[in-house]
Amino acid sequence: MANIIKFEKGVSYHSSAKSGKPVDVICIYDIQKLLDNSKCIVLKTYNPNSEKAGISQTIHLTKNTAKKLIKILIDEFEF
Repeated sequence: MANIIKFEKGVSYHSSAKSGKPVDVICIYDIQKLLDNSKCIVLKTYNPNSEKAGISQTIHLTKNTAKKLIKILIDEFEF
């Protein structure tokens, strides 16, 4: 599980031979309440074709971090 507290822009190059090309996964989302009763969106990814069944990543987005991610998406994709 990961609760994102900050976004930082990194320097990315095209996929290296080590990391290869991205794997297609399915993302499930649900809504949870935090201890302060605020809403949290939970994103869980898994690869249905993997021999290791189960969730591979879980990311929690609060309202504040979701707003920051939306701004990044708007800026980077020039919506």
